[in-house]
Amino acid sequence: MSELKDEVPGLNFDSEINKLICNILLTNNWLEEKLKSFFAGFGVTYQQYNVLKILAQDASKPLNPAQIKLMMVDKNPDVTRLCDRLEAKGMIVRKTNAMNKRQILVSLSAEGLKIYTDMRPKVNSFTLSLPACSPMECKAISDGIDKVRG
Repeated sequence: MSELKDEVPGLNFDSEINKLICNILLTNNWLEEKLKSFFAGFGVTYQQYNVLKILAQDASKPLNPAQIKLMMVDKNPDVTRLCDRLEAKGMIVRKTNAMNKRQILVSLSAEGLKIYTDMRPKVNSFTLSLPACSPMECKAISDGIDKVRG
């Protein structure tokens, strides 16, 4: 990935925080494109993979869609639609909660767990293949971004 000045030529920043915000936004867009392309090879989106990962953390414990949404990295997606698509692919199972008939519980199907288990090492390899910093640099950048978010 090139430097910010090459990505946005001629753009002047009023402050370092404005430059940082622009850099974060450009990096987000760049990473989203990489993820979109990578996950398309598995027939899922990044958000669908995120749901599979959340459900796989404790595959024996079904979650309701509100719980899934709280744990998602991307807070914007419609969890119901994500679950509709994953269910159509046979990756999850939805059942009515026996204790509360108005609540739906979502769990990984055997096929979903197998697909997630097969994907996980490939996802790890993919993330390691991205231009990377040392673990200490990654921590410093992550800590800095945490400060920006407050």
